[in-house]
Amino acid sequence: MNPHERSINDSQWACVMHPPGAVLKDAVERCQGFSATLREPLRRLEVARGRVVLVIGCGDPLLMASCEPIRSWRRYGSFLVGADHVPLLTEHRGTRVCIDVGLAPWAAGEILGDGVREIGRQPVPLEAFLGRKAERLADSLAQACTWQARF
Repeated sequence: MNPHERSINDSQWACVMHPPGAVLKDAVERCQGFSATLREPLRRLEVARGRVVLVIGCGDPLLMASCEPIRSWRRYGSFLVGADHVPLLTEHRGTRVCIDVGLAPWAAGEILGDGVREIGRQPVPLEAFLGRKAERLADSLAQACTWQARF
């Protein structure tokens, strides 16, 4: 598992793809890990891609704001976004590690329960679905030292 790494002006980031196993290949459309240490804020536009996205993160939070309607910035560590979420502006600065799992909508319901259908079009903190388990997942991610251990 070799991360794709970049370093620019004292900022560093890495991305690594992790193919789902044979049992999950129909349910998990994408699984990737990110790590970043950014001196300057990085802002991105995220659009819906037809899948539920589960993000387990640790370190500095990700800031997100909806573009439709424009809303104030909110902080997220770990979160879910629905398959048809509104366009989102994201901003990150500092150090963050996260695992991003793209789930087929039917699989999200199987894994996270029927409440996932109620996500709506805005991001939802993962704690709303998993309670304290979300914090334990983030803690496990923070303690893992390699991408293999994180996945």
